[in-house]
Amino acid sequence: MLNHVQLRTGRLWDSIEIPTKGTFPQMVKLFANPIGVPNLWSTGTRTIIDTNMEMANALPAPMGFEVKKIVLSFSNKCDEKDVIEIAENYVLKFWLQQKFFVNVPILHMLSTKDPLNPIKICEFCRSVFVMESRCPSCGAMQFTLTGMGEPGQQYVIDITQELNIVCQQYFQVTLESITCYTIKGDYFKLWVHLEGNEQIGVQ
Repeated sequence: MLNHVQLRTGRLWDSIEIPTKGTFPQMVKLFANPIGVPNLWSTGTRTIIDTNMEMANALPAPMGFEVKKIVLSFSNKCDEKDVIEIAENYVLKFWLQQKFFVNVPILHMLSTKDPLNPIKICEFCRSVFVMESRCPSCGAMQFTLTGMGEPGQQYVIDITQELNIVCQQYFQVTLESITCYTIKGDYFKLWVHLEGNEQIGVQ
């Protein structure tokens, strides 16, 4: 439990990128591979554009997070056929410990093509951030979108129940289907954002 808690609007995100003609797994486990580790499904090392997780499946003390909304964002470079196939055949689940609290087919989530949270790069200090009008590092208001990082089709679900991640508590989001799927387009990447309130205080 956190005492003397300070709340501020925040977000956690993770992503999966599949190479050309690669396979989208039958089950994808998100928030398990933090910054600095190798990408599981593509080349390179994970950066802040891929995830802002510092630990695998947990938040460091003394941070907690209240989940208010889950947003699934496909890159605007994804082939529309791939977006439709994934949305029609996969279920999104949110887990705390060994129990899931959200279990919804992606296609049943609210859909929008107007990005809720494009990923931005500050033109001055080159920090990467989401949604804020000012860079959280230096305060500048000039930024560029990250290209491949700019969301296209999005699916959103509002969380109506109280859903709190306490520090060092296991959590994950899974995308599950009865079979894997072969990507048809030349590029595929999607993010899962947890939108809500960061809880920062003394444990």
